[in-house]
Amino acid sequence: MAEYSVAHGEKSIGYLSLLPELTAANLGLQSQQVVLHWNLRDTAFKRLDDLLALVDENESKGLESMVSNDAKTLFSLAHFMVYASIPQRTIAIGGQGPVAQRRAGKAERAVESWWRAVDEERLWCGEESWQYTMSYWMCLYGWYAALALTTADEATPHFLAVPYDPSECYPQFSEFGLTRFVRNYSASAAEVFEKAKKYGTRLPGVSNELQALQVYDWWYRHVGEGGQPEILNALLVSGMGGYGGWLFVKEPELMQGLDRIPVLCGPVGGTPKRDAVGDWMKTPGSVLADNETIYKDFDKWLSFLTRLAKQHAQAPFLAKSLHIEEQDVRPEDIRSGGASVETNDPEASLERVNVGPSPVDVSRLLSIIALKEQRGGFPDSAYGSLLVPLSGFGLSQLLQAAERRVGAQARRLGVLDSSISARWLADFRDATLAPITIEGFEGGNPRKSFIEECKPSDIHKQFRVSTKVPIRMGNALLSRMS
Repeated sequence: MAEYSVAHGEKSIGYLSLLPELTAANLGLQSQQVVLHWNLRDTAFKRLDDLLALVDENESKGLESMVSNDAKTLFSLAHFMVYASIPQRTIAIGGQGPVAQRRAGKAERAVESWWRAVDEERLWCGEESWQYTMSYWMCLYGWYAALALTTADEATPHFLAVPYDPSECYPQFSEFGLTRFVRNYSASAAEVFEKAKKYGTRLPGVSNELQALQVYDWWYRHVGEGGQPEILNALLVSGMGGYGGWLFVKEPELMQGLDRIPVLCGPVGGTPKRDAVGDWMKTPGSVLADNETIYKDFDKWLSFLTRLAKQHAQAPFLAKSLHIEEQDVRPEDIRSGGASVETNDPEASLERVNVGPSPVDVSRLLSIIALKEQRGGFPDSAYGSLLVPLSGFGLSQLLQAAERRVGAQARRLGVLDSSISARWLADFRDATLAPITIEGFEGGNPRKSFIEECKPSDIHKQFRVSTKVPIRMGNALLSRMS
């Protein structure tokens, strides 16, 4: 987790002495209450995790079952459509003429360089790129969560964009926006000790440094003296050794230079209903949500057919004697010739049970369910399953399905990109920072590399960042059409 120190030249101050109620026990209880509030959402997330992991809900001892891979293939295609394209960023600034165009170009190249640095840092940490990770959570859960902040090491700025797993994030909103945010995640004791060392906190020792501990990253926005918003941040841990309560890894601090919690978190692609325990908690806007019940019904009847198929290929036997127990005669043993049945009854015999024909109606039902899967996901043509050329009408259907299924995720990813880019530019412009070197590739065909110096004064006072994330289709022509 990044160290929070905003780039405005003021040092964060300890807040524990000013507000005695901000104890570890109080903040721990408060954090748990926020987490429990989202219990319905977490339950929905768990269902989606199981769906993507192809968990067999029809598994039963001694019986055949089967799970289709439709949920995973739909998710893989939807995720590809969002993460595989290159974001198209445009920055407009106040004024006209060559000077304004040069300054706009400099700002675009700076943002391009900063996003490239974000992905390079993630690469060194063994993590996927920002766009890959954010689009993954958006497609799977229909939620997004990310820390967006500009930090400073002396006079050198660092631009942070850290994707969070939404299942670890718990927001609390009000009419003023995000007022409280808790990120609850698991970390090893060794990692917690590293964080404590960074913040100058002493923690009790543990016998196993690989022990998993529960960490709570706590943020709070309140109105301070003079009516100005103040942002507090603390880091807590629970479950350390014999300490059953809560301990501070980082004591509550007032984050100077921030007027809002630097976390973007919320749903995408789902219902706009916002009841306290309403539909947005129970039915997130996952790309799998429309077909969740369809997948389960399909697997149920598919498992039923596989059981019928096994009974036809390896039918059970009926023991015609009171001296032979039916459970002692297993079809698989008889078939392999590896079992013998002893009886004193000379009239005893075994007879294969007639299972009967496989019902045609079940196959018809499966075909109907498969059609409904296409309506809630992508047509078969999107997977390259058709061996005939698509007509213009077929292409239009494919493009409409892509827009309907992942359009909301692609647009929200573009809004997040533009919002974070604008925040970085404003922070860099307004802070007292040294010039930095920016490098990367400009747009166009062929793409040209650049490396140059960028100063805070290069950023115009008035600017607007716009980012579009195109939906990527497997075919280059379709990608351009979309």
